[in-house]
Amino acid sequence: MVFFVPSFRLHQRLSLPRIRHRPVIPTFRQLTRIAVGTVLSIATSGGIAAPAAAGVAATARSVPAPPAPAPDPLVRNAFRPSYTMLRGLIQLQVNRDGSSTEISETLVRIETEAGVKNYSEQSHEYNGALSNLEVLEAATIQPDGTRIDVPADRILTRDQLGEEAAVLNTDGKVKVIVFPAVAVGSQLLLRLKTTQHTPEFPGHFISASYFSPHSRYESYTVELSHDPQIAIRVDAPGMIGGKVSSSKGMQGQSDDLVRYRYVFRQPQALPEELGELDDSDFAPGFSATSFASWEDLGRAYQARARPKAEVTDAIRTQALQVVGDATQTREKVRRLYHWVSRNIRYLGVYAGAGGYVPHAASDVLANRYGDCKDHVVLLEAMLRAVGIESGPALVNSGLAFKLPRLASSTPLNHVITYIPALDLYLDSTSEFSPFGHLPEEVLGKPTLLAALGSLGRTRAMNPEQDFARTRVWISLLPDGRMNGRSQTQTSGLYEVQSRYSQFKRSDRETSDVANAVLGRFGETGIGQYSHRDPRDLSQPWSVESTFVLDPVVNLPGPSAMTIPAGLTPGFIRSRAKYRPPAKRNFPFACRSIRETETIEIEIPAGVRVTGVPSGVRYSAGPIRYQSEYRLRGRVLTATRDFLARRSSPVCDANDDRNWNEFLRILQRDLRSQVFL
Repeated sequence: MVFFVPSFRLHQRLSLPRIRHRPVIPTFRQLTRIAVGTVLSIATSGGIAAPAAAGVAATARSVPAPPAPAPDPLVRNAFRPSYTMLRGLIQLQVNRDGSSTEISETLVRIETEAGVKNYSEQSHEYNGALSNLEVLEAATIQPDGTRIDVPADRILTRDQLGEEAAVLNTDGKVKVIVFPAVAVGSQLLLRLKTTQHTPEFPGHFISASYFSPHSRYESYTVELSHDPQIAIRVDAPGMIGGKVSSSKGMQGQSDDLVRYRYVFRQPQALPEELGELDDSDFAPGFSATSFASWEDLGRAYQARARPKAEVTDAIRTQALQVVGDATQTREKVRRLYHWVSRNIRYLGVYAGAGGYVPHAASDVLANRYGDCKDHVVLLEAMLRAVGIESGPALVNSGLAFKLPRLASSTPLNHVITYIPALDLYLDSTSEFSPFGHLPEEVLGKPTLLAALGSLGRTRAMNPEQDFARTRVWISLLPDGRMNGRSQTQTSGLYEVQSRYSQFKRSDRETSDVANAVLGRFGETGIGQYSHRDPRDLSQPWSVESTFVLDPVVNLPGPSAMTIPAGLTPGFIRSRAKYRPPAKRNFPFACRSIRETETIEIEIPAGVRVTGVPSGVRYSAGPIRYQSEYRLRGRVLTATRDFLARRSSPVCDANDDRNWNEFLRILQRDLRSQVFL
């Protein structure tokens, strides 16, 4: 279906994992198909940072001269969305076999220069083996009413290409429409016809989309009709309408189709917020499905995936070789998981319904590459070869923490492995996740266990498993420089991120890495890291560093200094750099974690310490923090311990208030000085 919501946090579909796409005014059907693999950055509050909102327009006012007063720094510019949806209409007809036809019409007005840049060229994706996409009408309409049609040679059909060669979709197509003469105030008219002649799941229809809270909608209408022989369930939270009776079909003919009509209006748009959840967790939207439940959807997925996990002679031979002398189930699983994670490159190659159907495990083994579904099916076959059953677990890899009322592909955009005998989830596409741990993006998420036909949940983030411990030993030199070394041990999400960051740094100049890390907190110097191979998950992980800091204190004194970070992660210092938005409108993702650091500074002979910080203890809401500073002989020891223990991975404005209260305490503590 062609739909509406250019939030650009569009939901990945299984066929297109982890791809970024050019912004587009998406169609109804596309929101169940377009993939956006936004790289998740971690906000220093322990939340997940969403992309900053675009389209903030400056306001101007005339001031009598002379002279014009300086602008008030406390006056905030009003948020303006990049576009306004003036009119949207979706007409969708579903046939008894799950095939469908959709005609969509959208008319948007461009409101900002950012909107001109983002939406003057639009890309609409579709699977050429399963559907056809036709542009019926496309034009730019100027404020004076002048209409400029999009020339035929500016409507292009291209093959779908993945980012960094991560996806090769042999049937994936992109229809690109280049609108002419787009400026602020221009209106973009687009009519599309999508014919889904082959459903993704035989005999079934699924679709789900959500209205972005960051855009204005003057009017958007969804009309759904379906053959009474296919049972379609509909949910439209936040929309007005329901089932209607009519004797006229899409082309005006009489019929006995079941019909629904819903209208949505949203006059106000709000800016995006840090860590904001996916729209499917809270926004108005429209979903329609022929699946009676999520469990039914899981069984339909399993029916197509299970035959691909057959054990061949080559798979059995490889599995037995990898397992070796292991006799315990857990050790067998660990070895096979490590082998698949290390040896099967992440690469999606799709044809036909490949978005929902993995390749045969034997092909994945032979090719040594595959997407998430392929990883799961190969590991499943290798485990079965040594007598261990497993199955696919469909999950969201993003910022959706609950399943909608009706079953569809949204927000499930990733597949991992579940082993019932161990009650264990594994993600072999995450090449830096040690056995027993998952990447942060899938922690605390509901899962659809396809082989079991049931629902589950991945482990919640918690301070006992997700932590970082840093120790630093520093010698203060008589000229104010510092020689230091550090060791950081990590677990859970911290270990995954640490392995990844060190892997990414491996091809960079040592001096560039040291400058970037030291520069976070205004320090300069030289240094280097040492560690094992980040991709060798069979080995314990820690990161050590040696460094020399340029003078951090004026010696001889009297002088003063704060406790330096050196070449360390600096997690606790980073916490002090985050301040929540003044107002929250939406739920956001947050963490339950622990970070500790111990820093020992040896003071040179002849330098007298005249004062050390007193330390603090703080405990309120989910936050615990304490620091201590002790001088024994010529060794100053600073210890800091930060803990966040939340009952849910989803937070609201109350958590921001707790954080702001703690932030004042933390910043004051980190500003504390040692007097020399």
